[in-house]
Amino acid sequence: LDSEVKEAILSLGGMYRTAFEWNGKSNQKMIFDWTFVGSEADIGNLAGRLAGHIRNSTTLPTAIGAALGYSHRLIARVPEPCARHVVDVSGDGPNNDGIKPQDIYALYNFDNIIVNGLVIKDLYNNPESFYRDPEGYYREKVIRGGGAFLILAEGYGDFSRAMKQKLLKEIIPGPIGQLQ
Repeated sequence: LDSEVKEAILSLGGMYRTAFEWNGKSNQKMIFDWTFVGSEADIGNLAGRLAGHIRNSTTLPTAIGAALGYSHRLIARVPEPCARHVVDVSGDGPNNDGIKPQDIYALYNFDNIIVNGLVIKDLYNNPESFYRDPEGYYREKVIRGGGAFLILAEGYGDFSRAMKQKLLKEIIPGPIGQLQ
């Protein structure tokens, strides 16, 4: 519902969006399937659906590879041709369940798909943490494609700011989207 994000979406004439939650290799939940967002009412409706979503699980492992494979299959059935295909991967740790992202990239053609990342760094300040370098992991294993990027959230409290920055950069790529 951020005014800058709404303005960016409307300036393009709209876009198709879909969202799903992926917890572990076998615990997923579709939040909403392909939906065209082209008006203030559409944006409000979509924001309401996202806000009303109740998280499926917080205790299962992370299956980024399986989620990327699912994303590829979702993109294959977008209702209309799109100028760009972008997958957003947001999380707080590396793949630790099921197929690895690099194996998905070897199996599926991601040549015309950009995969951007948002890493939430809350868990990583603990030197005993299993997650040693989430930023490096996402840079090396997750993000992919021309112009792909990674945004860092300095903890869960910073997620909103990081997501806004990520959305603006994705919706309007190039010099305008890169303004800080």
